[in-house]
Amino acid sequence: MKFGSFLKQQRESKEWRQPEAAENIGIEQSYLSKLENDKAIPSPEVFEKLIDAYHFTITDLGKTLNDSEFEKLKDIVAVKDFIITHKKQQEKSLRAWLVGGLLAIMLGSAMLTYGYSIDGVEETHYLYESRGQLKENEPRYLYADFPNYHSFKHRLARNPEWKSSPLFARLDYQHQTTPQYHGPFYDLGDRRYHYENSTKITKKAHVLTKPLGAMFIVGSLAAFFISRRW
Repeated sequence: MKFGSFLKQQRESKEWRQPEAAENIGIEQSYLSKLENDKAIPSPEVFEKLIDAYHFTITDLGKTLNDSEFEKLKDIVAVKDFIITHKKQQEKSLRAWLVGGLLAIMLGSAMLTYGYSIDGVEETHYLYESRGQLKENEPRYLYADFPNYHSFKHRLARNPEWKSSPLFARLDYQHQTTPQYHGPFYDLGDRRYHYENSTKITKKAHVLTKPLGAMFIVGSLAAFFISRRW
């Protein structure tokens, strides 16, 4: 919308004829006619009178006029300040969209890369078992005669004499799973861990990893598009 059409719209919303509007504003009717027909641009003083009479704000004006029309009023201090502030806000919003788009495309790419790289990968996990804690200067093989946890109850029934062993009360089974094979046993602190078995696991990414990654990339493209159209 042009500035003249905006003024005419403001006058008609108050149901004023030009002579009445010119009197209320404090200007000549011929001058108001020129303003409404875009044949003149108001001085800063007249602009203030227009605001007082029609009760519009510069924000209202900025939302209604097209950019070229608004620029015509830039010699008016209040309008100039508004234009500068508005441009700063636009630049800030533009940077926010660009940064958001960059972060989204980085996150989306990482999620897609992770999702496709991990799916179907086979990994071997090695299970090691410790049967109890060792005291200082005790041999590392102290619990070697006791069975592993899974066969303990079955073998205890056949070997009840184990209950009389002073080590029986110290039995404390703990397990460690590691992606690396450490040999038939390895020591960790006051425990010796014995190899029990290995399991092959086919890794699979979370079901939402790929869709979310794609959504982030699409969102980043939308953010870049909006920033270019800003």
